[in-house]
Amino acid sequence: MATIMKPIKKIIRHNKSSASTFICILLLSAINFRSVVHNLNNKFVKISGNSLFVHDHDEEEFLQQKLNQKVTNVTVTGTAIERREHSKGRNSTSTTSPTNNDSICSQGSNDDPVKIVAFTDISFINLALVWYERLTNLGYDSHTIVTIDHESTQYFIDHNRNKSNEEKYRVEQQLVDKGTRRKEMIGSLWYNRLVYCLNQLKNGLSILLTDSDNIFRRYVPTCTFQESKYDAIFAFEIGYPGHIFHKLGFVICGGMTFLKSTNNTIQVLEKVIQSCNISNTSRCNDQAEWNRFSVNHMRWFSEDSKAKPNQNGLLQYGFEGESTTVKGFKSKIWDRDFTWRGDFFRTSCPSEHNWVAMPLETPFWLEKKYLHFFTRDVEKKKIMRNKVYEVFCDDLMEGLNETINEKLVRAVEIIINQTNNKK
Repeated sequence: MATIMKPIKKIIRHNKSSASTFICILLLSAINFRSVVHNLNNKFVKISGNSLFVHDHDEEEFLQQKLNQKVTNVTVTGTAIERREHSKGRNSTSTTSPTNNDSICSQGSNDDPVKIVAFTDISFINLALVWYERLTNLGYDSHTIVTIDHESTQYFIDHNRNKSNEEKYRVEQQLVDKGTRRKEMIGSLWYNRLVYCLNQLKNGLSILLTDSDNIFRRYVPTCTFQESKYDAIFAFEIGYPGHIFHKLGFVICGGMTFLKSTNNTIQVLEKVIQSCNISNTSRCNDQAEWNRFSVNHMRWFSEDSKAKPNQNGLLQYGFEGESTTVKGFKSKIWDRDFTWRGDFFRTSCPSEHNWVAMPLETPFWLEKKYLHFFTRDVEKKKIMRNKVYEVFCDDLMEGLNETINEKLVRAVEIIINQTNNKK
């Protein structure tokens, strides 16, 4: 394999001919894509125009270089990694009733000009598919799955075409350093999410970054955020990091963020990434870094929100903010009901105006009672948790006079019966 690969790589590096490059790419695909990825494990592969370049930099060095340059989107389709133009979104009229977080978009504008992304490795591939299909069913057409390991990339190479040879999923690749422990891989993922978003912003694409287990409940046109005066919009988190929560009275979530492609946002994100990589490990907790920026570089106008009723010590109403170090950067936090995060079995469920729900884990006693159904598989537990949340909040909050625990049990029983009836 090495004997075959070496001359092909050499031709790709030094030959700018479109024909030569195309032939070499076909040869690489024909050899075996999995082997190609393995051999390029410590190199960054980029497709730009008609040329494919293999950079002989180690990962850490190249990630630093990416902070100061534009990187072409890389999309996994069919049997190769190829360049793909950004989806333009749809030009249809939204039927969503506006709330205090919604607005009517400009006439003639795309309803969905913002790229919605979630990251996954092979162990959470089914969760990512559920996320993707839900967004599709709601009417979005700019959502994209970003794979972070070779195995998940290979999955879409093998499964991303229907019988008509049409692409089923929009997929891109942003490989992370797995390290020696899963904790190290997650730290690399959080760092790479920031780097990916920065590159998209530099390419002129606004981003809605989400976790793959976020539950989108209804359609809200993303032009609402694109046409707003804000460079970034965040969701409330619960209480992490604790020291910042105690100082500010709130914290923001790292897994539900809108970032508009502006020079101000790019400057802010570069600061966050610099702080994220201060130890030169290319690993960090992006939520911790966003909140560090929030407390050190933002002025939040939270007085009115703090004067209104809270729930379990958590602010419920969003507010605006501006950077004290990046002139002109304006931000906002959504109302908690709009992008809700919490323990759905301890607090009230969000209202019908809720856009995205981010429930925390189901209680341990419930998982233990139905261990055969929740399983010990983390991905399956997350999928089950989201099902329980939706049955609990949609069907069982009103009506019967039951305790929360009784409603939780009945929610699981409903899901089990639905599952058995499908068999």
